[in-house]
Amino acid sequence: MILSKRLLPVFLLLLLVSFLTTSCSQQSSRSPQPVSQNQKPDWINKVPAGHYLGQASYALQTVKQAREKALNTAVGLMVAAKAGNTAEVSGDVQNKTTSVVKGGRESLTNSSTINTTVTISGKEIPVQFRIVEFWRDREAGYIYVLIEDLAA
Repeated sequence: MILSKRLLPVFLLLLLVSFLTTSCSQQSSRSPQPVSQNQKPDWINKVPAGHYLGQASYALQTVKQAREKALNTAVGLMVAAKAGNTAEVSGDVQNKTTSVVKGGRESLTNSSTINTTVTISGKEIPVQFRIVEFWRDREAGYIYVLIEDLAA
């Protein structure tokens, strides 16, 4: 299969994001607003400034695949908003694990930062985001993800 020059960068971006999604555990630095399992969070209908929303159905795929697809959608929207539809993509992941032992119990906190550089027409555009929250609509069969653009 030969990809056109225009589709190759988008394919590479989706491949990179899929890889990063499966290799990273994301935790928010601030706690998301608690909602009941069947109540949609406010950010689904009103996306905060500097954030992007992705969604995917898990009716014909696994929940994990739907999460990856939703994340790819959100990142694709962020990249398109920054510079258009074709891009060269490179990136890295910074993982941080903190271990605290207290009273004989160990508590681990893991967070990851995803740094991606998109090059469009020779101009580098930094793309750095964090996953704020995933939400699963069990009634409709959708996964939603909210990401924050850290390079805005």
